[in-house]
Amino acid sequence: MGVYTIGIDLGGTNMRVALIKDGTTIVRKEEQATETQKGAADAIARMISMVDAVDPERKASAIGIGSAGPLDLDNGIILKTPNLVGWEGTPIVELMRQGTGREVYLNNDANVAGLAEAVFGGGKGCKSSVFITVSTGVGGGIVVNGHLLEGAYGYGGEIGCMIVADDDRKHDSLYAGTLESLCSGSALNLQAQKVYGPGTNAAYIFEQYAQNDMAAMGIIELWLEHFSRGLASVMQVIDPEVFVIGGSVVLHNPWLLEKLPEHIQPKVYEGLRDKINLRLPELGGDAGLIGAAYLAHPDYLN
Repeated sequence: MGVYTIGIDLGGTNMRVALIKDGTTIVRKEEQATETQKGAADAIARMISMVDAVDPERKASAIGIGSAGPLDLDNGIILKTPNLVGWEGTPIVELMRQGTGREVYLNNDANVAGLAEAVFGGGKGCKSSVFITVSTGVGGGIVVNGHLLEGAYGYGGEIGCMIVADDDRKHDSLYAGTLESLCSGSALNLQAQKVYGPGTNAAYIFEQYAQNDMAAMGIIELWLEHFSRGLASVMQVIDPEVFVIGGSVVLHNPWLLEKLPEHIQPKVYEGLRDKINLRLPELGGDAGLIGAAYLAHPDYLN
């Protein structure tokens, strides 16, 4: 028979819904543009229809949602988020529960991707796993003994907000001195435009790095320094078995993971220096769907 659950990946651009069997097998999947400007009610009505479309036989009794945050996890409410403008205060869990007649569970999109990688992907078999995604921003998810470390107020795993440097530069929506403000794709885009001029971006920095351009080498060396500070701090607070690190910046430049250990080692206890375990994700673009669905899986709930 198998265990069926439904996963929803809700982002500012697209929303995806999938019926998933036994944790990882995607049976049926639907995707639509979120069209946030039409409001939460419109998108939620379409999500309810998408749930019916992927599971007309109602094989799944529960739904998990991975949403752009921040979120009020205790009450199932979307808080003020730049990715879902105008959705502040939306009781998404209750609305989806009423609209589908199924139990609904909610968590942050980076958290659920981290959960999927911890249980089924790059962190499989490890008791503790830290997932970090480096793309437009920097997000993360911490999983210990198969469960997300959410924190008292649902902000656990916000690794991108770690302070890793003194930095007086002002960014729109980026907190100064954080891992996100210094290491994200957005931060690298800003740095490229500062050094190389308008129209350049993070990809251009890496192209120049491959040609041994001194400016690009300096930018990447500083990226490695800042990112290694974040990893070293997490290592000595969480002591995870593995880091699973993805997102477009890393996936397009996987050699970064080979260079990081030499930068981390001087920053951690001697006993941890041979225990730096950095892996790439294994589930690709479906990690968010798989992790969201797993929120509703009996193995996770129990």
